[in-house]
Amino acid sequence: MHRLNIRLCLARLMVVLALFSGPAALLWAPPATAQSVDVKALSAEARSAVQTGDWPRGEAAIRQLYEYMLSSKGERDRGTLTLMGNLAYFVKQQGRYAEAEQLNTRVLTLRRETLGEAHLDTLASMNNLARIYQDQGRYAEAEPLFREAWQHARQTLGDRHPNSLTLGQNLAELLDLMDRAAEAAQVRQSLQ
Repeated sequence: MHRLNIRLCLARLMVVLALFSGPAALLWAPPATAQSVDVKALSAEARSAVQTGDWPRGEAAIRQLYEYMLSSKGERDRGTLTLMGNLAYFVKQQGRYAEAEQLNTRVLTLRRETLGEAHLDTLASMNNLARIYQDQGRYAEAEPLFREAWQHARQTLGDRHPNSLTLGQNLAELLDLMDRAAEAAQVRQSLQ
């Protein structure tokens, strides 16, 4: 069975939305005359870094974009939050878990406040933070986030939606890591 990896599914999806679709996908590119940074060049730089796995180079580009958005649109802006999440992804890829955790925690807090508990972006943030905990062996902290994200996805999107299935699979994988195979099997059974 192909194991779904939320680190590559949801976190990269955020990168894809922010980078591969161009600045228009974030609905924040200012008029060319008002740009204080070269958004297209920085987006291309980050895209290239994702493709080559050059995380420090990608981090530098994303950090510039994030700081630009933070100063021009504020911390609660949806595009700013997407870039903050992307920055957390680049930082995590370099093994800087404490910094990635801090960024993801802030993104999750702000998305809960601005978008609500069951919004897809909020669910992705829950999942990304849970994955950071899981990657560090902090399973007891990851489990409630995985469960909450899966519950909201099932209620909002339905049991058969791909996001619901991915979140359920991630919970099952965590339960396996915690030597709770019977519970993991129950979760997987509910995904059938």
